[in-house]
Amino acid sequence: MGGGFFGIGATEAIIVVVLALVLFSPKELPGIIRSIAKFWGSIKRTADEFKDAIMQEESLQDIKDVYQGTKTSLRKAETDARRELMKARTEMRKAQGKLAKMTKVRQDAESQATAAVASSDPTQQAVAASTDGTPSTPSTDGRESADAKPASAEAAPAPEAKPAAAPEAKPAAKSEGKPDDSAA
Repeated sequence: MGGGFFGIGATEAIIVVVLALVLFSPKELPGIIRSIAKFWGSIKRTADEFKDAIMQEESLQDIKDVYQGTKTSLRKAETDARRELMKARTEMRKAQGKLAKMTKVRQDAESQATAAVASSDPTQQAVAASTDGTPSTPSTDGRESADAKPASAEAAPAPEAKPAAAPEAKPAAKSEGKPDDSAA
């Protein structure tokens, strides 16, 4: 069997044409053929639209699958980020607590050291009691005098000095072909 138009062969087509001429007049035949062609075109368009709709639905389903996968991975990443943020926040709070404890211990140690020095040396008591930082010594009548000089060098301790950083030694640049003058 031939695979021609509408799945019919040449002999079947000739039979259809002869039958059409017998049933319809030759004047009506072109209008009928136009009507059949329009009907066939609308059926073909509907079939193509249906096929496109199915293909589009498949494409949309693929897009939806990709969207859902991306959405899931983003939520997982967000959850992981929040978890890491909470860990960092907890570590920061622990560090702040340790820092506060260290600061309190240092302040307590400084106040104890100041109290120990003040209780052992009456001159230091006067320095610690002075509000403007100038040492004062008791006067002969029992009152403190701000103009008096400390009795000894221990009375006014020097502030702690940080050791100065030694300057970095730069290597001597050797010039090509010239003797080294620094070795002589």
